[in-house]
Formats: sequence, structure tokens, C-alpha cells
Amino acid sequence: LFPYTTLFRSPVTLPGGIDRVDLIGGTLAGWSALLTMLAVPRLGAGDEITVLDLSEGAVARDLVTLAGTAGMDPLVWVLPADLPRFDLGVGLPAAALADVLGSSVAAGLGEAGGQDPARDHALLDRLLEVLGDGARIAQVTAGLRALGQVGDPREDVRNGQLTAGQLDRITGLFGRGAADRVVIERAWALEARLRVLERLGCDPAPMPRSKLRVVAVDRGGGRYGNDVIGTYVAVTLTCLLRHARPGRPWRHTLCVAGAEKLSGEVLDRLASACETTRTGLVLAYRAVPPMVRERLGRGNAALAVMRLGNA
Repeated sequence: LFPYTTLFRSPVTLPGGIDRVDLIGGTLAGWSALLTMLAVPRLGAGDEITVLDLSEGAVARDLVTLAGTAGMDPLVWVLPADLPRFDLGVGLPAAALADVLGSSVAAGLGEAGGQDPARDHALLDRLLEVLGDGARIAQVTAGLRALGQVGDPREDVRNGQLTAGQLDRITGLFGRGAADRVVIERAWALEARLRVLERLGCDPAPMPRSKLRVVAVDRGGGRYGNDVIGTYVAVTLTCLLRHARPGRPWRHTLCVAGAEKLSGEVLDRLASACETTRTGLVLAYRAVPPMVRERLGRGNAALAVMRLGNA
């Protein structure tokens, strides 16, 4: 414990003007050690740390254990199992939720399928105009089932996901014929992706504030489910940061492990929001595909390289 107690007294600092750290290479164990060494001194100085772990390797486990023994009471959500008590984004205005959900399903759906993400966004936007501000994701998927003619929509009315009036308005949103077939296909695809988020915030529990928050995905969600969950969390954090007031540089640090699983657009928007609000951002990449390579070190960023298997 000696190195950690020393770090509590002497926080590590970055050169002035650095907004972001890009980390490439390393192992999960190495990332765990580096994350702990980075976060502990900042927590000791009274700063805040948010960890988004997309690696499925629980790289924040040592940090959470150490913080717990120091009496910091970290907040931890392991998704998808903890979705019912995870309320990030619950209560967003309709327009903001349409943007968040559209970006979430675009991860591997619109791009890989040759679809225009703007069409999906427009469909979700019109649907959420009917559902109104503060709509739950379970209501959105119920509306998509009605549009896609999946099952009996009256079942969702009986379950309280939709009202009879909302169902009538949703079924009349789009015309018939070729346009109707396009809407049915997209509604099917959107519902299939978003249903992994249906339980989000359905059983929230009051939680005390904490300077350390960890959101991690595990293998329980499957590949496609975790893509949607991880992108949803990143996009929602970006949305909330865009409305936050700028603070002292690096007073709040956001660490994303496994950032290569996010699309280039999501990474760019997240980096921009962090830079504007002076939130420190650490992006850790296990792989360096072209999308990552062209972004390494861009802007006021420092580059850290750990051991590379194919150096």
C-alpha cells in the first residue's frame, strides 16, 4: 500500500494545456494498475473519477477495492445485470432521447447495413413526439413494435407501456405502400437493438453521491447488446456534459477502457464535450484500427504507449 499512500499526498499532474490522454497497447492487468495509479491521487485530492469500462475485463476492480478500503464508497454498475437500478439518461427530453437512441443503434447497424442513420433518427424523433418528454425506453420499444407490426400492440396497452390514444397516433404516423414497408423494416431493426435497454432505470434505488463512479459491461450482454449499451452510456454522458458548466481542468476525469468499441463520431463528440467543459479524458485502446489511428494524439492530447503484442 505504500505507493498508493504516497500518491494520495502527491497527485500526478499533466503538462498544462493537455485535455486528453490516448493510451494504446498493454494488457488488462496493466490497464488495471495504470487506472489505479491515475485515479487514486486525484481522488485523494478531492477530484472526481468516472470510469466507463467497455473491455469486459473488469479493469476497475482493483481501483474499486482500494477506494472501498479507503472509505470512499464507490458507485458501481455492471451492465446489463444492473440496468434496472442504472438511471443514466432517464427523464431526458424527447429530442435529446431521440438523438441518444439514434446514435446508440447506429453502432454497427446503420453503417454496416448501408442505412442512413438520419432516417432512424427521424423515425425515433417522430415516435418520441407522440410519447413526450421523459418517455422510458420500454415505451419506445413498444412504439416500435406497433410500427413494425410485431405481435399484438394491445398487449403493450394492457401492460401500461402505451395508452390507446398513443397507439392510434403511432399507427397513423406514416403512410401506406412502399413507405410503410420501409418503416416496418426499420422499426423491426431498431426494436431488436434497443430492447437490450428496456430495463434501464425500471427499479432505481436512491444512492449517495460518490467521487468514484464505475460503469462496466460484462459478457452477459453478448456482443451486439454490449455495443448498444456501451454506446448508449457514452452518448448519454456526452449529452449531459454538453449541458454542464466548465470547471477546473481535470477536476473531473472520465476514463474509457476499450474505447475502440465506440464509433469515430461518438469518440469525436465525447472528446469535444470533455474539452469544452474541461473534463479530463483518458481513452484506452486495445486495438488500433484505422478509425483509432487517425485520431491518436489529435488536438491537445498526450499519447501513452504500453507493451504492444505486434510492436
